[in-house]
Amino acid sequence: TTMNNNNNNNNNNRRLTLSMPSKKPTLTEARLDKFIVIPEFKLLFCSIDQVGSTMFHKLFRDLRLLRANLTMDEARFQAKQTVFNKNTPKVHGWNNKSDLEDLLVNPEWTKAVFYRDPDDRFVSAYREHCEGDVGSTHCMATFGIQNISFTGAVQVLQKKSYHHETI
Repeated sequence: TTMNNNNNNNNNNRRLTLSMPSKKPTLTEARLDKFIVIPEFKLLFCSIDQVGSTMFHKLFRDLRLLRANLTMDEARFQAKQTVFNKNTPKVHGWNNKSDLEDLLVNPEWTKAVFYRDPDDRFVSAYREHCEGDVGSTHCMATFGIQNISFTGAVQVLQKKSYHHETI
C-alpha cells in the first residue's frame, strides 16, 4: 500500500491516499521476521526497529490474548514473558516469502507500518545500544568498537557505503 500525505495550507488538514500496488512485491528472506501477522483481524504489520517495535509486539500479542479464540497451547505461547517473535509469519504457518507476498496484495487484509525520521531513529538506536554498558556487544558488531562516541559512530557510517535494504 502506498500512502501520500498532502498538506492543505489553508487549514493544515492531512489527507491520506491509499492505493494497492500494481504488481506483487518481492520480499527478501532476511526480513520476514519483521512482519507481525494477526490472522483473526486480517492484519499484517511491518515492525521497524527503533519505531516502537516493542510496544507494537506487546500490543498485538495482548490483542490476540484478549480477543482471539486461541487454543490453550497458543495462549500459553503468547503469554510467555518475551514479546518478540510471537506473531511472525512462521508462527502462523507461512513459511515462505511467497505466502507473505500474497498477503501484501490481498485486498481483504489490512497492512500497516509506522516509520520514523532516519536521523531520529539513528540517535535513538545509538542511545539504546551504545551508551553505557548495555550496548557494547551491539556497538562492536555494528561499528567495530565497543565504546564508540556518537561522533565516532557517525564517522563510521559516513565511511561505509550503506545501501537501502529491500524489505
